[in-house]
Amino acid sequence: MIAAAALSGLADGIRVTAMPLLAAASTGDPFWVSAAFVAGQVPWLLLGPTVGALADRTDRARLLRRATAARVALLTSLAVLTATGTSSIGLVLAASFVLGVGEVLSDTVTAAFLPSLVDDQHLERANGRLVASEIVGNELVGPAVGGMLFAVAAALPFFTNAGLLTVALVVLATVPLVARPTASPGAGAGGDGPAAGWRSIRSRPLLRTITWTSALLAAVDAAWFALLVLIADEQIGLGAAGFGLLLALGAVGGLAGAALGERLQPARIRVSAGAITAGMGLSLVVFAAAPAIVTGGLTVIVTSGGFAVWNVAVASARQRATPTELLGRVTATFRTLVVIGGIGGALVGGAVASRTSPLAVVLAAGLVLLTATPFVVRGFLHRTQPP
Repeated sequence: MIAAAALSGLADGIRVTAMPLLAAASTGDPFWVSAAFVAGQVPWLLLGPTVGALADRTDRARLLRRATAARVALLTSLAVLTATGTSSIGLVLAASFVLGVGEVLSDTVTAAFLPSLVDDQHLERANGRLVASEIVGNELVGPAVGGMLFAVAAALPFFTNAGLLTVALVVLATVPLVARPTASPGAGAGGDGPAAGWRSIRSRPLLRTITWTSALLAAVDAAWFALLVLIADEQIGLGAAGFGLLLALGAVGGLAGAALGERLQPARIRVSAGAITAGMGLSLVVFAAAPAIVTGGLTVIVTSGGFAVWNVAVASARQRATPTELLGRVTATFRTLVVIGGIGGALVGGAVASRTSPLAVVLAAGLVLLTATPFVVRGFLHRTQPP
């Protein structure tokens, strides 16, 4: 499962770079280039809980294979059309949306399926390796490979993407089929249907805490990180290559955080949550007060590393606190709310920066996290075990 996720993550990292490049080559209008990115995010908002319900009603291994096969077929078609010069911005938008649907399905099913493949005491290790594989593929290796392949031929990254997913499909063939989850005694509070994920989160204190704190972190992080390219250029003087190096440092921090998250004891999530929010907040305040290469590098390392530890810890806690027959819906609802938080944070951060400055947003983000730290710690108090 981890090997297949790593291959899928690398494929996604290649696509994240190649798709906007293809959109830019298809049209010179910045609006449509941005629209191609948004099209890949919209499926989380429209289909997240519905996909979660599907993951809870069918065999998850079989569903993951079918989703991967569909992505291979679509990417191969897109590569052929690009190679023959018949691609258009309309095709790019449609492909981004459909591939986004596949990503929603793949991410949801993987998160819901993982606990059935490992012992409970190894859940942090499995989630840590899953997060690490995503960082390597999506942030460290995949984007660089995607850009180089596109420079050779526009269709090449999409052929490569399809090839990697084909290998992932072969790996998934070794994963045993698991029967559709059945309800456990007393676990039916969430009911049935896509809305069961929301009802389950609302009725379980630990899931509520995990969800609102994660959405808050996503909103605050998106508010300043979306402006980092402007800060790097205007305040620090980094060029495009320097900005890429800054992002690479973040990926390195994320890998270190994922490794640390593997060793995190479940009962210590409260302390870890407080340390993460306080550490991220402090690094942002220092960066806003003294913008420089060193403080910028330390900030992306600390924030990316903190996010990785957080993702491992809360994923494991969420999986333990959720009945297996609700894992798909709870995971999808959780991810949808976090995506909404990230989109909202980016929009608010951009609006505030246009009236003040990007560094003012960084300072505000740090102060928000420092202010929220005691509330985050209190939220996890006595909620480190499933209800």
